[in-house]
Amino acid sequence: MIGTDNGIYELSEKRLDKICCDGMSIYDLKSYENKLYICSSNKGLARLGSEGYSDILKGSCWRLITTDKGLVASLDGPRLYLVAGDHAELLADYRDYAKKHGWWFPHGPSHITDFAIYKGVFVASVEVGNLLRGPDLASLEPLSFSHDQHNLLAVEELLLIATASGVYYTEDLEAFSEANGSHGYFHALEKCGDLVLGHVISSKPVKISRDRGRSWEKVDIELPSPTTGTTGIACIGEGKAIYASSGVYLVDLENRKAEKLVEKIPMTRRVTILDKDL
Repeated sequence: MIGTDNGIYELSEKRLDKICCDGMSIYDLKSYENKLYICSSNKGLARLGSEGYSDILKGSCWRLITTDKGLVASLDGPRLYLVAGDHAELLADYRDYAKKHGWWFPHGPSHITDFAIYKGVFVASVEVGNLLRGPDLASLEPLSFSHDQHNLLAVEELLLIATASGVYYTEDLEAFSEANGSHGYFHALEKCGDLVLGHVISSKPVKISRDRGRSWEKVDIELPSPTTGTTGIACIGEGKAIYASSGVYLVDLENRKAEKLVEKIPMTRRVTILDKDL
């Protein structure tokens, strides 16, 4: 499925069907307990199921993660909510950290953009602020690393952080290095077989890493550029990915080819391969 600036679309082969949410800018969507949970930057958190659509929380919603405690939603503040059915209860409020450390965001309060489990602890990225670490999502604390952070990915011994200036990696959450060849406004870290994928704002946006994120190379294919806030690539098999921005493409990463599947859609915010049909 593809979350866009104007609702949710379902891609099936070369057919794209709109399934929900006119006027909603969709930054994340996740299937949980046979319902589709929807994170929107302009409408908040909502749920779509057999009984229809229902609002859960107002505000700006940015990311969803499934934990052993249930589904957790990231809202502006930053605040985290534990979601159950049509209800949500506050799990953590990090607005004091935001005030203390000067976190900011040009379009409203700062927020957590992504989560990862790395070497047995939770890690969360903040736009714009400090990387967070803790034994659980209710007990995160700021680390020294601070940046405009977009995406996280744990790959073996490394944690990768996609930022507004490129990809950084760490082996210990203490020392951070910028990955060679990653420079650019970077989004969308995705494991794909032996490769790691991502993209930058460029007419040739797709980048790959062959060494778990320490260095990157440009895939020499011209595609419509993503914009700020686009996480628009998802692996669908070793060496192949769906890429979406203002159109949708099937990208053969090794052979440097792209097939246009859909010529025009509203700007993509997230491409998601759902675990199961609803």
